[in-house]
Amino acid sequence: MGAVVGALAIVVASVGWWVDRTMLDPEALVARAEDLLDQPAVRDAVADELRREVPLAAAVEQLVPGSVSATVSDPAFRPIFRSAVRDAHDFLLDPSVPSVSVDLQGYSEVLADIVGRRDPAYRDAVASTAQELGGMLSADTLTFRRSELPAAWDVLVSTRDLVLPLAAIGLLLVLGAVVLHPRHVAALGWAGAVLLLGGAVTALGATALRDRGGSFPGVPVRLSEAGSLVVDRFVSDLVPQSVGLALIGLVCLVAAVGARLLARREPIQ
Repeated sequence: MGAVVGALAIVVASVGWWVDRTMLDPEALVARAEDLLDQPAVRDAVADELRREVPLAAAVEQLVPGSVSATVSDPAFRPIFRSAVRDAHDFLLDPSVPSVSVDLQGYSEVLADIVGRRDPAYRDAVASTAQELGGMLSADTLTFRRSELPAAWDVLVSTRDLVLPLAAIGLLLVLGAVVLHPRHVAALGWAGAVLLLGGAVTALGATALRDRGGSFPGVPVRLSEAGSLVVDRFVSDLVPQSVGLALIGLVCLVAAVGARLLARREPIQ
């Protein structure tokens, strides 16, 4: 029993460690999200969301078609995007904050510069459009609401510090069961079977999630399509980790079965 519980704890801790080092680590999340801007599909998703959500972007796009996509591809957009991702991440890790508006400060300037390169007159048109929008220009933000997050998100965040202790407890339970249990070979086999099954199920689940495609309405990313691509990339990292866990379980299971077979062999006369 101890081996099974310990192996289950190791599987859960493995998934928790993956979540902590990817989605919950601010530097990892910001770096990964920015790297994804190199992918045309991500840039298109971000541009589409800006056209839908930012009044100035929608107005300028009608004036100069393609300007929003060009802005997202411009190097000057990267620090704006990086700051927005970090603001959203800080909100996700603070359960006491009901919502946050991520400021896209500087976006309108980059947009004006992009269209101004095509025709200097466009730059003045952007400024004029911004004035006509008036207070709506403050809508150059993307809003995250805690009510839109999955119900288990805050629980996940609050337990992130338990990952290492959980892994240590699981390992101690497995080792204790294998060493101290009268049927230590059987305990090793049960632990191996749980690790094999848990790793395989996690890998298959991650693969299915990665291949799902489309937007993830429950994922706390306002840029839904771009957010789904970020999640896809993170999930891709979970697959080899889970396969490795399953292989460890397979080795333990094979070792236990082999030891059992050897013990049953009659001694050669």
